[in-house]
Amino acid sequence: MPNRTTNYFAIVLLLVGLLAAAVIGEKILLEKFVSETRSDTQNQLRFYHVQLEANLQSDTQLVKGLVAVIASNPDITQDEFSTAAKPLFEMGSSLRNIAVAPDMVVRYVYPIIGNEGVIGLDYTKKEDQFDMVELARTSGKIALAGPVELVQGGSGFISRIPVVTGTKDGNSRFWGMISAVIDVEKLYKKSGLMDAEIPLEIAIRGKDGAGAKGAVFFGRADLFDANPVAANIPIPNGSWQMAAIPKGGWPVEPNNLWIIRAAFASIAMLIIFPFFALARATGRLSENELKLRGLYELSPLGIALTDMRGRYLEFNDAFQNICGYQKDELNSLDYWALTPEKYTEDEARQLESLEKTGQYGPYEKEYRRKDGSLIPIRLNGLLIKDSKGKDCIWSIVEDISERKASEATLRKLSQAIEQAGESVIITSRQGIIEYVNAAFTTITGYLPEDVLGKNPRVLKSGNQSEEFYERLWRTISSGNIWHSSVIDRKKDGSEYPAIMSISPIFDESGEITHYVGIQQDMTAHQTLEDKFRQAQKMEALGTLVGGIAHDFNNMLAGITGNLYLAKRKVEGLPDAQEKLDNISKLSFRAAEMIQQLLVFARKGTIEMKLFGLTSFMKEAFKLSATTIPENIVLNTELCREELIIKGDATQIQQVLMNLLNNARDALANTPSPEIHVKLESFRADKHFTSSHPEIHSAQFAHLKVSDNGCGISEHDQEHIFEPFFTSKEVGEGSGLGLPMAYGAVQSHGGHLEIESRVGIGTSVHIYLPLIKESIHTVTAEGEAVSVQGSGELILIVDDNTEILHTNKEVLESLGYQVLIASDGLEAVERFAANKETVQLIIMDIVMPKMGGVMAFERIKEMSPDAKVIFATGYDMDETLESEMPSVEYEVLSKPYDIIQLSKLVRTKLDLQ
Repeated sequence: MPNRTTNYFAIVLLLVGLLAAAVIGEKILLEKFVSETRSDTQNQLRFYHVQLEANLQSDTQLVKGLVAVIASNPDITQDEFSTAAKPLFEMGSSLRNIAVAPDMVVRYVYPIIGNEGVIGLDYTKKEDQFDMVELARTSGKIALAGPVELVQGGSGFISRIPVVTGTKDGNSRFWGMISAVIDVEKLYKKSGLMDAEIPLEIAIRGKDGAGAKGAVFFGRADLFDANPVAANIPIPNGSWQMAAIPKGGWPVEPNNLWIIRAAFASIAMLIIFPFFALARATGRLSENELKLRGLYELSPLGIALTDMRGRYLEFNDAFQNICGYQKDELNSLDYWALTPEKYTEDEARQLESLEKTGQYGPYEKEYRRKDGSLIPIRLNGLLIKDSKGKDCIWSIVEDISERKASEATLRKLSQAIEQAGESVIITSRQGIIEYVNAAFTTITGYLPEDVLGKNPRVLKSGNQSEEFYERLWRTISSGNIWHSSVIDRKKDGSEYPAIMSISPIFDESGEITHYVGIQQDMTAHQTLEDKFRQAQKMEALGTLVGGIAHDFNNMLAGITGNLYLAKRKVEGLPDAQEKLDNISKLSFRAAEMIQQLLVFARKGTIEMKLFGLTSFMKEAFKLSATTIPENIVLNTELCREELIIKGDATQIQQVLMNLLNNARDALANTPSPEIHVKLESFRADKHFTSSHPEIHSAQFAHLKVSDNGCGISEHDQEHIFEPFFTSKEVGEGSGLGLPMAYGAVQSHGGHLEIESRVGIGTSVHIYLPLIKESIHTVTAEGEAVSVQGSGELILIVDDNTEILHTNKEVLESLGYQVLIASDGLEAVERFAANKETVQLIIMDIVMPKMGGVMAFERIKEMSPDAKVIFATGYDMDETLESEMPSVEYEVLSKPYDIIQLSKLVRTKLDLQ
């Protein structure tokens, strides 16, 4: 019995021991199970936490690139904004739309379709959004709100990014707000939260960054009361709290608890079952690890694990592609081998952040790839512990080269438009101005703030009809490009000519959204055209004058020759002599008028010599001033230095006299008449050079003749350089003064311009190129006495019968014998018959049958020592350029002075 009792007691004791062991074992197993389950759940949650944080930061950082674009171009238009924003939606982001709100009112949105309702939204009046917008504005940092109900429908997270621009005084000002809507569903799906296979139930709270105190916006709110594992997700303005439990809730007890309880029945089952349970647990962990591994390998972002010294422990294929290295090569490298030295300070700051907060970034830098090239990246990092408790760093690396290239392209396009020489204006489809570049301000005088929000009709000058604008609008609104020349009005009221083209801008669906107009100021071009037309007029007049000069000069030659003969016959009649002298003077004045016309048309013969203009003006002024009445105050201001020019002193004297006479006549009814003459040195600046591209000199003598007379009307100023145009009374002016002055100055390679206002006065500016050479002196002429001949035989050749016989009689009166011929062919025959006795030939150049030059060449073949004086009534520089003899021969211009002729004949005859 005792034995039985003992055995029973032993059995009971054994049972109690076994029961106690079972209870203790069950407790230990339960605690271990809870610990492992929470650890497993925590690791799984960490993966989704990292994915969600990385995707959220990636979307936010993409939008930050737009801040630089807007800061460099505060006047950005919808079209420019759409061009900048479009690439962000093509990079796999979760962005739904981006809105830009200058001064807190939404003006632009991309994409427009489906988001039209947000345009015009005033954040200051939207109570449910204002707090976060104001937080971003006052803090100057990104604020993430949401999820919120959107004006355009649906909900999303809104990243508020303030935009600050610089001012002219170097300060900064708040420009407005960029609001990026992150699609809630896309973000969750991209982060794996919506996967059907997810082993966890997850909830997130902390709306608007309120952390654990914020509202739940994902998952069940009661999950936070189910003893979940949790992780904080930092966002720019706070944090979110992410909680998770296993799907179906926390198990109350482990599935293998029955093994301990079955120990009473079978010791074998107690030993076998733990191994079976362990295999099941291991299989479950392997399955979860496989899912995480798949996400890790397929992630488009580079993911790398390094130790605290930067050595790579693990990395995915995306990371290898970014770096350009093979796996075995990366295993032998560390973080610093990929980091250029210029980022040393930045890296130190990021490591400091890692030590303090357990994470670093996001921040942007460059990796040096295997081929030596640099690739822009964005980094995020998280400090973790491995299975042995050692610190490691998980890093997420994003290739942002495409984004950087898009930003660079946007900046390039923006600067190209802003710095273009042509005016660029962009309007909405309704014709409201949204953008103008700097050239627009330069050409029109309007600042951007003067015209933005207005219609381009502010430039309307009235020179184009309403039908013109209707045709323009029909063209561009039908999708075609319009080209035309216009005359528009500047801000100051002045008008300017322009060539303009307007093109429609289409969106992706082919709809017109805007119009762009490019305008080129044609003021300088029109000025050149006006000068060209004036030059054509001058050339036409020159052709006319050159043609009639021959006939006039021939007639005048006959008149002056006969006058010389007549005066010799009436030497004893003083009255008759006086009348003939007057006729002779009038004849030569007529010849001078012809010469003035030739000079005006730049066809006359001028004698260009070097002389000092300053000294010349002093003497010339004395002569010209005698024509100015004493009641007119005459002021002179001549520079001290001698200004050397190359020119015709006679022409310069005539120019000065004409200008003084015009000034004198303009002062006829002026109470206090004054004329001011000023001579100074002038160096051409950029404005002068660009206004007168035909002039190549840099240093000029500047002659200015001013009066305070009646002035010249704008209408008359258009014609004052036309020959015979005059505003004076009949008989008071020939209309050749200013045209002659203009032609003379042009012949000297200079420029003449006039400033005049009716009732104020007139200023004439003359610019003559300066020469750095010594002055050549001019010899004085001899006394006006004819030289007699000694019976020498002279052959006169001219196709004009009157001149031929008059010159014959004049030369005979001077004591010469004369033979005559009416053309070159006859001259050759006459000389051939008298070649032993003819001592000099006076030969007209242009004649029928054979010209003078060819005739003399024939004569030279017969008598190489033959002497000749050529004569012509034509313009020698232009009309006879191809007919003129070589420079070794004397050429007389008709009409010629008889005394000068006698001296020249004598000189030629005396030459050996």
